[in-house]
Amino acid sequence: MAGKPSKQTTFGGWDIKPEDAQVELLSAVGNITYQMKPYEQVVRVTTIASYAMKVTLPPVSQCVGRLYYIIHEVRVDQSCVVEDFKADAGLSDITFDAAGEYVVLFSTGEVWLEVVTGYS
Repeated sequence: MAGKPSKQTTFGGWDIKPEDAQVELLSAVGNITYQMKPYEQVVRVTTIASYAMKVTLPPVSQCVGRLYYIIHEVRVDQSCVVEDFKADAGLSDITFDAAGEYVVLFSTGEVWLEVVTGYS
């Protein structure tokens, strides 16, 4: 008897479910630095207190051909910085200063390309 097909897939040795591809970071207790995993393609950064937020992209070589969406959903006036992993792709830091600012990045395997930007 055949069972239901699994919606779980393997990515880079990780077994992931569709809901694993989206992460919400909530800063309420202190400064946060978050290291994205290659399968986390949507990151929502929410700040509710005046703490610094930093999001580090996964290694560019592990993300070939993938799009990544990062949005800053603030509730207070606080910035968020997006940086590449150990400067492996030469991406300049991206700073979000206002609610609703976002970026869509594409990995060539060697560099990050900003496909769509919505930040100043």
